[in-house]
Amino acid sequence: RDGRVQAACVDSVLSLAVRGEARTPDSDGVVTITGDGQWLVAASCTNAAGKTSSDTLTIELDQTPPPAPTAALRRDSGFLANDWVTQDGGVRVGCNQGRLGVTVDSVTRTPDASGLVFASGEGEHRVKATCTDVAGNERSEEVRFVLDTNGPQIERIEPRQRRGRVSAVVLTFSEKLNPSQAANTANYEVRLPGRTRAFHVCVFGVNLFIIGFG
Repeated sequence: RDGRVQAACVDSVLSLAVRGEARTPDSDGVVTITGDGQWLVAASCTNAAGKTSSDTLTIELDQTPPPAPTAALRRDSGFLANDWVTQDGGVRVGCNQGRLGVTVDSVTRTPDASGLVFASGEGEHRVKATCTDVAGNERSEEVRFVLDTNGPQIERIEPRQRRGRVSAVVLTFSEKLNPSQAANTANYEVRLPGRTRAFHVCVFGVNLFIIGFG
């Protein structure tokens, strides 16, 4: 992928041609070629007596990156299909062309036989997949997500009174609640003297829930 070609002469004048077209090298005797394909570079050295010697070099130039790799969550279990919050730390990676390299949180990992790598530990993670072709061209894809394997916990219970009696209870949870995924919601039961109220938490995007008793 490096299109620089260098030539040199000893006690002679250097001349270069690329695909038959004369090119002027820089002070280091280098010409730069761009564009994929096969290139013929001819170099000649001419001394003070007019004698010339020459040589040729054929190179195959490839400066095109390979197709983009795959880097996708195995399962986005959050309440939205693309919210990047999941309880599954598996990420599927792969290359259609070239050599695959993978890092999980900047640490090199080797995918398993199914093409999966795994992040562990609560919080944000980054998985980067890079495809490198035989010429050294690279293309990368990165997926960022939040791994959350713990359900919401009640942090505070506050009774609300009306006309001298408890008419509602306000629950404060440790995180926002999921309205649709049963795996991330929880069943609770609140008891007051003579009254019981069971409920299933399903409030979109907030961490408060109010239970009314009338």
